[in-house]
Amino acid sequence: MKQLGGYINYDNRRIFIGNPFSGYHVGIKTNANGQLEIWFSNMLLGKINTDNWLIEPEFKGEKVVFKS
Repeated sequence: MKQLGGYINYDNRRIFIGNPFSGYHVGIKTNANGQLEIWFSNMLLGKINTDNWLIEPEFKGEKVVFKS
């Protein structure tokens, strides 16, 4: 899926992937649990949280939680 300015359009929604990915192709894959995954080449960037349509990154299979 082609990105514009670090965003992708999916299901009539604009999802921010990240400025470093601008101009590159990223993939969206539905996994066995029905979750939407964002891929760059063979690297899983994270899963889309469909409550807020933000990407939740993962590191070695562990969900990353950002604290303020």
